[in-house]
Amino acid sequence: MFLHPPFFGTCIIEKVSLETLVSYINRKFLFHVLWKFKASATADSEGILRRLILEERQKHLIGAKAVYGYFLCQSVGDELIVYSDAKIEICRFEFPVRGDKPSLARYFQTTSDVVAFQLVTAGQRVIDYSNELLAQDQYQDYFYWQGLAAAVAEAMAEFMHRHIRVELGFAAEEPASPEEFFQSKYRGERFSFGYPACPNLADQSKIVKLLDAGRIGVKLSESAELVPEYSTSAVVVLNLDAKI
Repeated sequence: MFLHPPFFGTCIIEKVSLETLVSYINRKFLFHVLWKFKASATADSEGILRRLILEERQKHLIGAKAVYGYFLCQSVGDELIVYSDAKIEICRFEFPVRGDKPSLARYFQTTSDVVAFQLVTAGQRVIDYSNELLAQDQYQDYFYWQGLAAAVAEAMAEFMHRHIRVELGFAAEEPASPEEFFQSKYRGERFSFGYPACPNLADQSKIVKLLDAGRIGVKLSESAELVPEYSTSAVVVLNLDAKI
C-alpha cells in the first residue's frame, strides 16, 4: 500500500493549547507514575491537574509545538533509506531485528514508499518556571509541574501521531476513546530512538536535521538528547503489523 501524503517535506504546528492536549494526557501515567499518587487518590490528582491547567492559562507556561514531515523512502535489508522528493538520498537508518520482531525497515516497501517523522516539545518556559519553584523551595509544585511537562510532551506526541494518521486518510480507523489511544489501538505505531526498535540514540541527529527542529526551538545535546528536556521524536510506521 503506497501512502499519499498531502505534501512532501516538513510542516510546523505551533501554539497547541493545553486545553487541546488535555484529552491526550494519559491520566493513569501522570497521576500514578509521574506524580506517584495511589489509585485511591484520583480525586486529589484531578484537583491538582485542574489547578495547574488554570495557572497555565494565566501564565502561558506550555509552549507545545511540533514539526513533522513526509519523505520518500525504501528499505534495503535492515536499512531504511530516506530520499528528497527529487529522489536524492538524504540519510539512512539501520534498524535491528528484535527477537521475533522484524527490523522496522521490513515494514516499508523495497521499491518506493513513504515514511513520516515527527518531533514535538512542551517548550522551555515550563522548565524555567519549575526551576524557579525549586529555587523558592516550592518542592511539591516543582514536582507537579515537572510531571505535567513530561505528560504534555507525550500528549503532544499522541496528538501529532493522530494528526498524521488522519492526514493520510485513516480517520475511520481512529480509536473511539482516549483509553484506546493509550493502548495503541490504531493503525501502526510510532517508534522513538533509544528504545529496542531504534536503539541508536545518535540517530536522533538525523531527525533533528531532517525536520530542521531548530525552527521550534529544539536542538541536540552532546549526548544526543533533545533539548528542551520534554521533547520527543519518532518514526511513524503505518503498517498494520507494526507494534512495539
